[in-house]
Amino acid sequence: MNRLPNGTMYRRGRRFWYQYKYQKRKYAYSLKTTNEIQAAKEFEHRMTCIRAAIMEDTFYEKFDHDRLTESPALSGGRLKLADMWKVYLNCSTRPASGASTLKQYEYQVNDFTEWMKTAHPKVQYLSQVTQAMAGQ
Repeated sequence: MNRLPNGTMYRRGRRFWYQYKYQKRKYAYSLKTTNEIQAAKEFEHRMTCIRAAIMEDTFYEKFDHDRLTESPALSGGRLKLADMWKVYLNCSTRPASGASTLKQYEYQVNDFTEWMKTAHPKVQYLSQVTQAMAGQ
């Protein structure tokens, strides 16, 4: 049987986050609070639920909902360029960004995907983008 994760709580910016490792994969989530006492209580509650789900063998159904291999935006396990922004927004481990920052990121992603359509029309998946293409 695998060891149950202990997890750690930490501050990222003003908010508290927690992370743990299970089956060689690292998970990190925001506790969505700036209050340390409230964050500690929420952290303990979530880790208890995670450990219970592991013992019940229901971890993947309950807590691994952002696995890329199960994402509807993927085709055969590969992320389409057109779906990149949606996947980023739904990712639970992305940094907490303000509305204006997210809008700027969205513009940049849209500009990149539009440029890729004209400069490299055969590229449809993020895994096909080379370092040279990104450098252009």
